[in-house]
Order: sequence, then structure tokens, then C-alpha cells
Amino acid sequence: MRTDLTTADLAGLVASAGVLTARGGRTSHAAVVARQLNKVCIVGCRDLVVIPGGRRGCRIGGLQFAEGDDLPLDGHSGNAYGGRLDVVVERPSRYLLVIRRWKVRQRERLASGG
Repeated sequence: MRTDLTTADLAGLVASAGVLTARGGRTSHAAVVARQLNKVCIVGCRDLVVIPGGRRGCRIGGLQFAEGDDLPLDGHSGNAYGGRLDVVVERPSRYLLVIRRWKVRQRERLASGG
């Protein structure tokens, strides 16, 4: 987490699972570099206050976080959550079945010369 991300933060970005910044937008340096590195990145979090003075922590709203605390980021919704979350991996079976049917139909058409 940073107020802003600069090029000097690249090593930390590479080592991190994600990035949270108080300033920035979708095309900011942090967002563009994070996408290139396939990292979750939430920028422009107005409620994020990075604690100054090398104390290595932050406040988000009324919650305080220290270095090493779990701070899961949801890049899809743009939400940050306090504490460890269970990760749920969903398989879009219904959609995969539709795609499989398309492939079968395409093979059948190619086999019949059409």
C-alpha cells in the first residue's frame, strides 16, 4: 500500500500479491504496471491513509492495519477487506458446456464438408 506508487516501488510491486494506493486512476502508473505484472491493483482509495514516519501501516476508514496484516483486495469490485478471507474458485460449468457444444457442432460441420 502506498499513497502513490513510483518507479522506485517496482521491486515491492513484483514481490507483492497486489497494490493499494490512495491516489491514482485506471491509467495511472500503478495500475498500468500492476496489470502488466498480472497483479491485483486498486488505485484511488480515498479512505486509505498511509501512516507516516516509517511505522509501516495504514488506516482504511476506521480500521488500522500493520505491516504483515492480511488485507485482501478484490480487483473486480475494487473493495479491500480486513482479515483473511476464504478463496472460492468457481468453475463456470454452464458456460463451458455451451462452448463445448459449439466445438462439437463446428467439428460436425467441418466433417460434413459444410
